[in-house]
Amino acid sequence: MERHWHLRKQTAALPIWTERADTVVDLTAAERELLEQHGAAALDEKLRCQGEFAFPALDLPAPRPLVREVKLDEALLVVPENDPFHRQMAAALSGTVAGGIACCTDREVKPECRKPLLLLGNSNTNRLIRELAARQLAFANGLVPGRGGWMIQTVTGGNQLVLAADAESLPELLSHWRNCLIRREGGWFLTRADHTAPGTACRERLGTAPELLRSIALHVSRLGEAAATFDGMSREIIRSFDSGGKAVNRDNGHPTIPNMIRMHWAYRYTGDRRFLRVFRDTLFGLVEYFLATPDGASYPSDYDFYLGNLINCWSDVEADELFSESDRLLIASFLLASCRLIDKYHRIYWPVQPELLRFNHETFPALSLEWAARYFETFVSSPEFTAWHEHAALVFSGMVERFGRQTENSSSYQWIVPSQKFVYDSLTSPERAARRAGMREVVAGIRAATDPLGMSVPYGDGEPVVATVAVFDLLRAAAALNPADPLPGTLLKRCFDGMGREPFLLLPQPGWGNLFAPDEPEEAEADGAGDWEVLPLAGHVRLRNEPGMPPEWLADKIAWRSGWDREAQYLLFEPYSCDAHAHFDMNSILAYTHHRRWGLVDNGYGKPSGVENMAEAYDRHETGPNCHNTLIFRDQEGNVLIPPPFAAVIARRRFGDCFLLETVLGNIGGWVWSRAVLLKRDGFLLVADRVRRTGEGSVGSIECQFNAPGKTVKDSPEAVLEQQGIRTFLTLRGDGEFRSGEYRTAGYDAVLGGRFYPWAQGAIRQFSRVAECTGQREFRFTALCELTPEHTAGFRLREDGIYGTFGEACELTGHAFGVDIAPGRMMIRYPAAPFLPEGLTQEKFGPCGPRPCRRGLG
Repeated sequence: MERHWHLRKQTAALPIWTERADTVVDLTAAERELLEQHGAAALDEKLRCQGEFAFPALDLPAPRPLVREVKLDEALLVVPENDPFHRQMAAALSGTVAGGIACCTDREVKPECRKPLLLLGNSNTNRLIRELAARQLAFANGLVPGRGGWMIQTVTGGNQLVLAADAESLPELLSHWRNCLIRREGGWFLTRADHTAPGTACRERLGTAPELLRSIALHVSRLGEAAATFDGMSREIIRSFDSGGKAVNRDNGHPTIPNMIRMHWAYRYTGDRRFLRVFRDTLFGLVEYFLATPDGASYPSDYDFYLGNLINCWSDVEADELFSESDRLLIASFLLASCRLIDKYHRIYWPVQPELLRFNHETFPALSLEWAARYFETFVSSPEFTAWHEHAALVFSGMVERFGRQTENSSSYQWIVPSQKFVYDSLTSPERAARRAGMREVVAGIRAATDPLGMSVPYGDGEPVVATVAVFDLLRAAAALNPADPLPGTLLKRCFDGMGREPFLLLPQPGWGNLFAPDEPEEAEADGAGDWEVLPLAGHVRLRNEPGMPPEWLADKIAWRSGWDREAQYLLFEPYSCDAHAHFDMNSILAYTHHRRWGLVDNGYGKPSGVENMAEAYDRHETGPNCHNTLIFRDQEGNVLIPPPFAAVIARRRFGDCFLLETVLGNIGGWVWSRAVLLKRDGFLLVADRVRRTGEGSVGSIECQFNAPGKTVKDSPEAVLEQQGIRTFLTLRGDGEFRSGEYRTAGYDAVLGGRFYPWAQGAIRQFSRVAECTGQREFRFTALCELTPEHTAGFRLREDGIYGTFGEACELTGHAFGVDIAPGRMMIRYPAAPFLPEGLTQEKFGPCGPRPCRRGLG
């Protein structure tokens, strides 16, 4: 398909993308005249002297040379070491050619080998395929083509083929292979033979091509029902390149380029060329957005996040007959100019500082430019590409090498940098990446924050579905590259099953995903349930935010679960709040779940419902402590006070089926706050808060707040919410005035009543007690939350304790909280103890107020 386009330039000025300033604009009359009279080289030099550059690039003389056929007489069949089946497969392929094809193992191929390589197996079995998968160029893995399926994939430009099959599908692969053989002068040749025939298990998981497309459209594309057909997906992506300018400021990055990448991956996973045609049409749509939009084009939202993935996709399919030679030159030149654009952008807004912890706005462009350099240097040389390699090496060294955890405290953002570090390391050595010590730490963090529904708890700037999607790639890679460790694979299965085995979940995540996938694990074992699960806090978090706080009192997250089945009871607790993308929800309940229902929820990202303007949505998003299950301290004028960042974990106890967690947070404007969390297995959650005055301060009121989904049956201090057969009984007693309300967010609008959480719709309900600080020295708030299929509660909170069915009599005592349990009741008592344990003083908590996100350890 021939494309007519005219040359533009990127201006010297490059405002931040939320400004939506048109910076890719038409040439001036003088510049056009220079091009006509003196040629592209003269124009290119003039633009560079002005701090500008041509769009598309002018310095690619031709597209990349392609290998469109393989000379088999010179080829090597490469099989996994100690693998009898692939030896048999190699012999069968060799037998189709007179004179045969030489064979060796994946350990015997030398780096300097320039022969055509026929790689047998997948990224789990063959070392060389694993290296190609790390570069996002080889797609055969534990999922694709799967049992009973087969695949032949040409690695464009690399003179390599990947051939995957099993004993059942090998005859079909051989038949296709023979049909692609050509005998002519010079020997035997294999023409481009690409084909994917997914096996039964793979087809069952991915669904049909229309089902996979619909899954993408409805659950991850941000485009909705209009994109649920192939024509619709093309149309909606192309339409969405238009941001509407600064006044409208629609997101024109995340609903577009990631979906283009998904279309390419879906093509490779299924073999269905309709996905490839969508990729082609939308790629030309992106080119036309930059080169043909009247008045010019602006930097798309987070363009640097996904450009490297897009280049990898282009590298894989540019040899396809859908693209002419002139198409290929145009697209390669356009992508090179785009790389210069993101390089310019990150140097302006995210210049890397080697001594600091990393942030995702540094790692995204670094990874994109690394992939770009690997593509362009296969057919053209430039010191520019060396600089991109050096920049990526700098970004992925230093602090990111030392620590698995970086600066973000959010259930989606938190996993991006570790994922990208893994991808970058995999480009050099997948084995080294798999052995990385921080990987196990990251998997443990994912495990703690995964609820019984298989969804990640959306803490910090995280949304329920987005947070879950963010962890799949890390789990897939960890399970595929460390098959002896059962934890990643079982977690992966729980998440996939818990989210209804939606097909889109099987595709990598654009921007930080990888092409590794394990064989589908067996039924997950029920492990690690029934006691407190404490994630240690990375030492640098304390040192950067409040170094005087003793480390022995601190934790990152604390989880408790009764089991891993979907009916299980689960709690996630947040002991601290600081760093990037965190919310001010220290000492809060992030999630409480039972009987397949969310009982208490965090507010997720907190972006307001119905706001299309991206800058406005980010500026107005609620970061707490409002809309979180915590205490809210306000001054005399009603302004929210942000407590010190770390709560001290001072007790963890258990007896029988009761589990106690106790924390304390001091130096809050002259007050200290003690929180006790008690779980009765298969029963209830009890939260007991005491706040005591310790001196003069500015606190004017204290609000104890809880947030829950569901339809209100009873709105009172003994609230009842209905969620399709399961009721939440939430009783809130203590000091102050009872209040109730509700809120909506874009994140919960997208999930409530939908595929992943159909049991509640509409707003999140909010229940509070608000006490005015007018001389009283201590306030108490007590909340009881029970989820049950019964129409009446099994437990009742009264002034003196909880009444219901309890087991054997016992005492359970923490530091400043305890209960006496008898067969019919649980009596709450407060031992005569100071809130702060010995050795912990008010001053060690540090002052109130948000902490700036310091990324250095000095």
